[in-house]
Amino acid sequence: MIAQQDSELADAAIAAGQAAAQVFGLPDLRDKAGRQGGDVAGLGTGSSIDFHDQRNYLPGDDVRHINWQAYGRTGTYTMKLFREEVQPLVDVIIDCSSSMYFDPDKARRSLELVAFVAFAVARSQASGRFWKVGVGHPVPIAAEDIVTGRWTHEIKGGGEWDGDLAEVPLRRSSVRLLVGDLLHEGPPSTTLLPLAEGAGLVLVWAPFCHEEAEPSWRENCELEDAESGSRRAVWCDAGMLGRYHDAYMRHFALWEDKALRLGARLARIASDGPLDEALLAVAGEDRAVRLCR
Repeated sequence: MIAQQDSELADAAIAAGQAAAQVFGLPDLRDKAGRQGGDVAGLGTGSSIDFHDQRNYLPGDDVRHINWQAYGRTGTYTMKLFREEVQPLVDVIIDCSSSMYFDPDKARRSLELVAFVAFAVARSQASGRFWKVGVGHPVPIAAEDIVTGRWTHEIKGGGEWDGDLAEVPLRRSSVRLLVGDLLHEGPPSTTLLPLAEGAGLVLVWAPFCHEEAEPSWRENCELEDAESGSRRAVWCDAGMLGRYHDAYMRHFALWEDKALRLGARLARIASDGPLDEALLAVAGEDRAVRLCR
């Protein structure tokens, strides 16, 4: 669970995500997915002469589009935004339910993945929108709040999410990326069908930790539901561990099957070890993460 004062964890996650975005990225957005047919104007740092707006500079932005006149006045780096006929659109959905943050390693990996995608979107010069779910209605997050870690101050880690994405305003032909552990009770179709409808590409990054995949429960123990916080005493023997493991594997087999049927790219990303090693394990052509160099 993320504490509001735990800025060290957020800072470390931002550093790891920024470093990873220099080596890894989203699939080739302009050539494979997320393209607009020229009928939708994007907001990006493009080459059009139609100046539209500006925003704060993010690491990975093209320095050719820094507004140097504004820098001379304010001392702050800002980016000129232009209207483009064609620009990749990326809609990112972040699962903020309790199960994402109950384990310290999983919490760290979850924050790293969110930071990584924010920097990767900026580096690709895509139009990114970020939403958090599992906290009631979907809530938008500014990209600047992600790369500075401010968004972590509002993570309570106390909500239950049923996987329903119907209320998230996904854009037509956008690349849709879900950062979530897929441990909610809703069926895969509740989540994947809204993601796939009208999408240019669907990506799912599912962080997991060793303790949930291979738990170390022994004999008389108390188990806590990571989503609801409810506890119950159980006697855990080899038989129970075996049944849990079988159910766990069946759960993700259902997700993988549904993702395959819908053309979604699903990557389960381990929480142990450095972020770059975890991404390298799932990166490749036509996979959910791209190795850029």
